Amino acid sequence: MRSRWLGRCTGRVVAATTLALSCVSSNALANIRAAADVGLIGISPVELTYYPHSKLQASWDWLQRTQIARLELGAEVTDHVGITAGAMLGEAWGQAGAFDAVSSLPITARVYWDFTPNELWVRSTAYFSATYYHDNFYGDPSGPAWRPFLVLAVGATYTYYVFTARAEMLASVERSTGAALLIGVELGGSYIFGPHHEPDLEY
Repeated sequence: MRSRWLGRCTGRVVAATTLALSCVSSNALANIRAAADVGLIGISPVELTYYPHSKLQASWDWLQRTQIARLELGAEVTDHVGITAGAMLGEAWGQAGAFDAVSSLPITARVYWDFTPNELWVRSTAYFSATYYHDNFYGDPSGPAWRPFLVLAVGATYTYYVFTARAEMLASVERSTGAALLIGVELGGSYIFGPHHEPDLEY
């Protein structure tokens, strides 16, 4: 008799657990939306650099960073957290219109927090990113190449339709050149695709 009762209780617990897990998984799947971080062209003309091994500890520079044709694809897995990965056609650094360094096809990835999960065209995010520069040259492709390196960054964006303001603090893993704060704008932004979630109603 007791074994039957235990069997029924066990069956009910298993059924309730299965139902709960299915509800959680279905809600999680419903929250997943496609995400993209796109930049046709981005320019960061303002740089504040910190040099840890220099008498000049910090300085403002008009060191221009230009990114061309960046595309990252991924998913927003909750109402706020997303991840994207991709590459850009090229990135160049320089001053007064002359590029001192050029990288082709850098590989990028980022994890971001979406402050505006129910918006499409007016959005703000904060993110952590990693960029791997594997094909690098001084000045132009005919010049000497320098070895691959990885750059880690934290940043924030504000997108208004197809115009984005970006602030980014970055540092190289392999190169002890200090950290830099870049401020710039780009044509593009961070977008999500799929049904937008209705805010929870409080009763």
